[in-house]
Amino acid sequence: MNAPFSINRRHLLQRAGFLALCFAIPLNPARAAELPGDLKDTPVLSAWLRINADETVTLMIGKVELGQGNVTAVAQVCADELAIDMARLKIISGDTELVPNEGVTAGSQSMPNCAPAVQQASAEVREILLGLAATKLGQPADGMKIEDGTITAANGKSVTYWKLLSGKELEREATGTAKLRPISEHRYIGKSIPRLDIPGMMTGAAVYVQDMKPKGTVYGAVSRPPTYGAKLTELDTTAIKKMPGVIKVVHNGSFLGIIAEREEQANAAATAMGKAAKWKVDKLPTGTEGIFDWLTSAKSDGKEILTKPRSGGPAPAKVLKATYLRPYQMHGSIGTSAAIAQLGDDGVVTIHTHSQSVFDTGEAIAELLGIDKKKVHCIHVQGSGCYGHNLADDAAADAALLAVAVPGKPVKLQYTRAQEHEWEPYGSAMVIKTEAGVDSSGNVLDWTLDLWSTSHGTRPNGKAGNLLSGLYLKKPFEQPVPENGGPPNYSADRNAIAFYEFPGQRVVTHFI
Repeated sequence: MNAPFSINRRHLLQRAGFLALCFAIPLNPARAAELPGDLKDTPVLSAWLRINADETVTLMIGKVELGQGNVTAVAQVCADELAIDMARLKIISGDTELVPNEGVTAGSQSMPNCAPAVQQASAEVREILLGLAATKLGQPADGMKIEDGTITAANGKSVTYWKLLSGKELEREATGTAKLRPISEHRYIGKSIPRLDIPGMMTGAAVYVQDMKPKGTVYGAVSRPPTYGAKLTELDTTAIKKMPGVIKVVHNGSFLGIIAEREEQANAAATAMGKAAKWKVDKLPTGTEGIFDWLTSAKSDGKEILTKPRSGGPAPAKVLKATYLRPYQMHGSIGTSAAIAQLGDDGVVTIHTHSQSVFDTGEAIAELLGIDKKKVHCIHVQGSGCYGHNLADDAAADAALLAVAVPGKPVKLQYTRAQEHEWEPYGSAMVIKTEAGVDSSGNVLDWTLDLWSTSHGTRPNGKAGNLLSGLYLKKPFEQPVPENGGPPNYSADRNAIAFYEFPGQRVVTHFI
């Protein structure tokens, strides 16, 4: 790596860290939508790091582990910047009461956003510790060296991190201006480090929420409507309540749930309730019947997301056209979504969930339950990994709806394969029309792409109307009108812009 690139790279890391520090705001999530600059609500350093008396460091992050290894990667960054052994790190991720709100874990944003914030926070904590060591040892900080949390001055005197902090030294605003350690001093960044969660998986520890079974656990299940938009017209639950193990039937509008002593009892009762229920059902198309014609004829918001006319040159020797149809796509998860929820004596609903958006999901569930968002505590636990959006948020919401019906009892809910596959957020159907003008050698001169699609994003975003069960309560929530996430990688525009430098290009998204 040559010097100029190294300097530019470090400047970019510094700037990225500053922006990430600005955007990760644990006490006021709404600030994440504001432009950086006003640091009035910038989180304090202790939002990320604690130096513990037992000679460990607690790292707290808002991003969560989905099987991609990002928690281990961020731990590498923290350990290198603090100059400690990774074995000293205790990591808390995705706990809405303890960690900074760093948004949704999606779109490959953990390393661009979370890691620079952790790096800057760690660098600033290290500088504070060096300053404290200089005072304690009576030596200048410039000549000090750090090895695994032990600071040694030029005269040989030393002190450890664990002996320097007395209380609130880290209760100060992050500035994002600390000097980063030289790349030559890194022990972990850029190295192949075994993932921190793998040993638990290999030894049978309860790594996944599906494995958890708190003391006193009861089991929940839901009975979905036959179609979207169906309304419950009649239901006799007398026989259901007498089924083996049934503790409670939860009936709220068109939302139907069961709480039972065992999982198979809950599922059996939910199935029986589904057969007993009568519904008003609107006819739906089967398969992809008419969907592609509907996409191209429905009212849409047409927007040129790339326009680059070709300047001069010969007319194309040939024009090639093609249309591609993408039907709805199912994840087909092997491991179905699950959650555990419990209503405590303090009125707080604690939810163990594999949601990718614990803060937004918690806020949506609070609206669903009609309680203050501070009364919903989401704790991330690994679950079935996914590419895109699965039913984790809905499992958390359904478990919460059932848990409030049996205060004090942990309610575990895991969807059946049929429920997961029928009701998960499918990948959207799309129509793509392409046109390429080529020269006599087949080189592309002009490239045109038109794309028709609905939204690819139905994450909770703090709204109960984006949770399935929110649509079926006695007082249903209205589903928000989807918005287009924007190019080049999100929502309807995903991957529409080619990675080729064609002389002329035009890309249009028709967002429905």
